[in-house]
Amino acid sequence: MIKDGGLGSLLWPQRGSIESVELLNFSVPEKVLAVHQAFLNAGASALTSNSFCADPQSLARVDASQQVDALHQRAAELCREVAGQQALVLGSLGPGWLSPTRAEISLEELTQSYRERATALIKGGVDWLWIETVRDPLQAQAAVSGARQALANCRKDLPIAVLATVSNSGQQIGDLNLTEALQSLISLDIELLGLNCSNQPKSLQSGVDYLLKHSPHALALCPNAGLMDQTRSPTDWVESLLSLAKPNQIKVWGGCCGASPQHIQALAQSLKSLF
Repeated sequence: MIKDGGLGSLLWPQRGSIESVELLNFSVPEKVLAVHQAFLNAGASALTSNSFCADPQSLARVDASQQVDALHQRAAELCREVAGQQALVLGSLGPGWLSPTRAEISLEELTQSYRERATALIKGGVDWLWIETVRDPLQAQAAVSGARQALANCRKDLPIAVLATVSNSGQQIGDLNLTEALQSLISLDIELLGLNCSNQPKSLQSGVDYLLKHSPHALALCPNAGLMDQTRSPTDWVESLLSLAKPNQIKVWGGCCGASPQHIQALAQSLKSLF
């Protein structure tokens, strides 16, 4: 599977006076559709819904907390409109701003939030529930629990993915050392585990090595290509990404912040030549 790249980083410069890229799902959906289409044309076989920061706390910052359900469902519908039968739709569930490990939010409240978000994504027609950019294993636990509850309530059986982001040094996830955090994530009831975002591909090497040795789950790698004017060239990024593991060891390859359709096209072409 080849996942798309940095949806939010491409939409951010296009938002104008709108304070959240997720609100573009309603105000100018054609912009969201255009980015999805660009990634599909580039060779992505999985497209991510525009719902990463549609959690209640993030939306409260832009006076849109009452739109949580609607924004998630619309994000999934727009993604499905482009994907059709050509690509899978990944229902993006970002981490929000509050950490249960730091007692900033209770596990019960966070689980309920994820249940509601996942339910709306399922109603919108996603193929996966995609819990990404995890910085707190307890947050991932709440997310998976909420996702499982949503699937049960909707009588659906969809796979769940969890992707964590590591520190610039590559040796921590949030406040925990890398090994401790990954041990906790490995125990989750999920179908796919991986790493995303972080400080470009090289930061992921220690985590990749650990997961290849210890994880029972299929693996995903979706690192940054850089931010704004510091984006790495597609060729450079792909070479660095593919150096982390053998192609057949990874189920999902893709990008995160800064990864444009050109990056995904270069990745798709490189992987095609290897298989």
